[in-house]
Amino acid sequence: MNKSILQKTFFLLTLLPSSTLYSETIKSSLNYTFKDSFERNESQNNKEEIGNGWISNTEKYAPDHKQVDLLDGTLSINRHESASHDVSLTQFAPFTDATIKMKFSFTHEKDSLGISFRDSNYKKTKQGSLIKINISNDEITLNDITLTPKISKKQKNLPLSELPKNILEQLNKSRVTIPTSLSVDDWHSLEIIIEGDTLSLSINNTVLGKISSTGIQHPTKNNMRLYIEKKLLLDDFEIKTLH
Repeated sequence: MNKSILQKTFFLLTLLPSSTLYSETIKSSLNYTFKDSFERNESQNNKEEIGNGWISNTEKYAPDHKQVDLLDGTLSINRHESASHDVSLTQFAPFTDATIKMKFSFTHEKDSLGISFRDSNYKKTKQGSLIKINISNDEITLNDITLTPKISKKQKNLPLSELPKNILEQLNKSRVTIPTSLSVDDWHSLEIIIEGDTLSLSINNTVLGKISSTGIQHPTKNNMRLYIEKKLLLDDFEIKTLH
């Protein structure tokens, strides 16, 4: 791992609130582990105080409202009705290969959890997006954003069968779609393994899908972002580098 990245990241982490009771951050030239079990309390109930390096987009899309809340040892994310965008949570975590774990619980039948891995210095995609995962109650999508073709606003509303052949071929190369069935109001264990050019995803200890592509092999993923469409509970979050 690049030494300058480690130094900068360590400096940022030293500015964060410290509490060994709820989190553990270990960084060296060989490994990096970030854990958060959200076992902490806020000093007041009116504004977000997520802590541990998490950054939400509430101030931009739902000012004067609280969308992310520490609740009984979990993180409760609830998109406000006035918000014009999904709730997003960003965590700065530099890695090339890693295992990412978390527990989540849907509270709505039509909800979804998006996970994006990004390189803020990568200029060929919006906000440096490399990989995007979307998990809903009935479907999971694994998507290499670096290979995703540009689609017009008109084409976005078309069924796949009506898209131009060349765009459809590119889409098929850049993503994998997996049917699934996830219950509401139950906790689900998610594990994502990124190694080399391959990403695998498991839920409740069962491997549901894999994708291999060039974007996954991109050497620097320096931050990840979670997207919540409606309402979701999150717990036991962990990023651990491989090798």
